[in-house]
Amino acid sequence: MGIADARDWTLADINARLPEFAPLTPEAHATDSGQPPARPAGTGRLRLGFLLLTILLAVLFLLRIHRLETFWIDEAFTASLVAHSPAEVITYTRFDAHPPGYYLLLKLWQMPFRAAGITPGVVVNRAFNAPFLFGLFVLAWVAGIRLLGRAGGIMAAVCLAFGAQALYVAGDMRHYAMLVCLLFACWLILLREFGRGTPSRRSSTMAWLGYFAIAALVLWTQLLGGIFLFFLGLFWIVLCVLKRDAARREFLVGGFLAQAAAVLCFLPWVPGALANTRYFAVAGKPWAMEPSVGNLLLTLNYWIVYGRRTPVLPAEWRDLVIGVGTWVLPLVFLPLAIWKPRTATADRRLLLVGGSGVGLALAFTLFLWIVARVGWLPVFEGPRYPVLMLGPYLFGLAALARWSLERRALDCRWLPVLLTPWLLAAVIGNTYTLVRMNQSTLVNSSRVLQSSLRAEDGSLKYDTLYFLPSELIPTYQAFVPELTLLPIEQLADLPATESEALVLRVPVWEQLQAPRHWAYRSALQREVFSGRQYTLNIPTLVKNWPDYYLTHLLDVDHTALRVFASEEPMRALGRAPAEAAAVALPEVQRRADGWHDPSIGTDGWPQRHTQAPVATARFDDAVPPGDYVLHFEGANPSHPEGNTAIHIAFGDGAPLAVPEIPTGDFAVEIPVSFAEAHDPLRLRIERAVWRPVDHVEGSSDARTYGFTLRALYLTRAATTP
Repeated sequence: MGIADARDWTLADINARLPEFAPLTPEAHATDSGQPPARPAGTGRLRLGFLLLTILLAVLFLLRIHRLETFWIDEAFTASLVAHSPAEVITYTRFDAHPPGYYLLLKLWQMPFRAAGITPGVVVNRAFNAPFLFGLFVLAWVAGIRLLGRAGGIMAAVCLAFGAQALYVAGDMRHYAMLVCLLFACWLILLREFGRGTPSRRSSTMAWLGYFAIAALVLWTQLLGGIFLFFLGLFWIVLCVLKRDAARREFLVGGFLAQAAAVLCFLPWVPGALANTRYFAVAGKPWAMEPSVGNLLLTLNYWIVYGRRTPVLPAEWRDLVIGVGTWVLPLVFLPLAIWKPRTATADRRLLLVGGSGVGLALAFTLFLWIVARVGWLPVFEGPRYPVLMLGPYLFGLAALARWSLERRALDCRWLPVLLTPWLLAAVIGNTYTLVRMNQSTLVNSSRVLQSSLRAEDGSLKYDTLYFLPSELIPTYQAFVPELTLLPIEQLADLPATESEALVLRVPVWEQLQAPRHWAYRSALQREVFSGRQYTLNIPTLVKNWPDYYLTHLLDVDHTALRVFASEEPMRALGRAPAEAAAVALPEVQRRADGWHDPSIGTDGWPQRHTQAPVATARFDDAVPPGDYVLHFEGANPSHPEGNTAIHIAFGDGAPLAVPEIPTGDFAVEIPVSFAEAHDPLRLRIERAVWRPVDHVEGSSDARTYGFTLRALYLTRAATTP
């Protein structure tokens, strides 16, 4: 009796055979021969196989997270961001491409390790993905056996969890492993609830609560995950039309409430999501992949199978791989399945599962490709973003393959054979990642670094480096185990008997550097700490990514170090004089106030550019009533429409009488009087901004350009007592 003969069963037959009926699958748990089982034979062997595969998966995962050669710049960004407080994480992610969900969860993951005295480094942070990798395996194992039979289900679960993409993203200090697991779970919940034939309020409520929690977490983690949820919502609407059984009302109400609640939960971040989109429109262009037809095809049947960091293949070999090595073979029976023997039957629910999985994957990938193709957002990167659809895509292909076998009246034990090319691709991709791949700029740079610190006999001449930024020492210490990395702030504790010191500065996203680190960068560039110094640039080998800088300080000025380590080093050694009544340092201004990331000017001082027509400068101190002089220094570049006028005002007060500021570098002094104390003291600065993409024909530069702030401070006027 085939699976489709279940239509002749009575309700009593079904209840007797399937006490744990899982509606996402055909009515009976599929078996390799197509027969519903009378009893769960071979349960012991199945459990043993699951245990052995879990152990193997754990070994591969541990090998992956310990391989530092795979460390890359986005992981460095994650480490930089989670080193800050939760409030700062939320603030900074408004100027990133992603919401703060993953970063906040990663900080939560770090708490028990810190409580145990373990400082989280690369391995600990990467291990956060372990629950999601093993959760993906468990979901695939259970759903696969119920849907595809024992052999086919196990093979599909192995291809998914042991695949090159799944293992790669699981070993990343990024959020992709979490999204792959959560979106796969959302798809399975929809199918399960659609297959529920009889009402069960408690079970249905728990399922939809789970869907809500997962969907909300996805939305707070990545906006592209929200796009996949949108396509899942469209799929839910289709299922609402198709569902005709007694549980239809629960499916309609539960699905609507779960998805609506997830959207409502995300509403507080909508302004942040708009900022994320604006940031991505600019930041994504330097590394975005060309949205060509060839890259679209490679996404679906090369990168998604062989993994993100696949070896470079000659064109003729790559075409061969595309032709026979991926999803073509599992679908080879589909044309043949159009005609079937009279005695053959095939479960149409397999067609629904397969069509939805492949359809969602194709729709999501094609959407990203079209958005990039028309120039809206550079969201198409074949090896990376389409991985979100990995679970539904693989299981959809497997379900279509089994449906084809059933329709042709062939033994379903051939299903693992059809999935073998995917497994072979996983072996190739994982072998390359675990053995040969070397993309870590720090591993390469640390080799150059250590070679420069050795004497001719191979011994280390220096074993201690002062590190900037200090928050990242736990992450970077693993790359230079022979060296001791100390926070840059401890440079002031250098013994008076020592006249040399080495400082290592690694690149991080500019917006994440603390103001004190900008002050140290400025001091190093201006040679404040030593009478003599030289700097070695160690290339990162990454496009658009700055070098590592190893600075050797000679004839160290211990007095300057102690002064700089005082409570206000930026002000003590900054551009403003010590007698300034209030200072608005460029490095402490905020992006939310209309400023771009800080930078170091050619003169070695921190500076900041505006990115909005109105920017607010925050001073470090309140000022009492009296007469003052406002010192305003910066650069006023040209504007394509000639709008170079600068207007300033304190708070909501009237605009100040500002002398005409010419284009180019400027330094003006403006007399001001305060009838009452200003606490806090804020200066509103208005100046037109522009984007080359709007004014220069053929330009794709969407960055915003305004004026540059270099110094802003108040001093007391001579008449002020």
